[in-house]
Amino acid sequence: MTDDEFQRHVTFQASEAIGEWLMSSHLLDRQVRTMKRADLEAMAAAAIARFVKLASERHAAGTKLAPAMELLLFGSASALSA
Repeated sequence: MTDDEFQRHVTFQASEAIGEWLMSSHLLDRQVRTMKRADLEAMAAAAIARFVKLASERHAAGTKLAPAMELLLFGSASALSA
């Protein structure tokens, strides 16, 4: 899977995580502008968690990650070689 394909996949998965959070919170009947900051932050957290999980699984499967992705996931690209 190319980086672009992975980005599309992660975006789709993140949107599903947001949808799942909205459904479990019973907020689908509300407009986004009526949501509180905590609601929006919870949606973002759900999407970020899904992204990190997918990227970590990709790394665990042996796929070489871009240095920026390693920095995001592990704090430094050099930490992986240590």
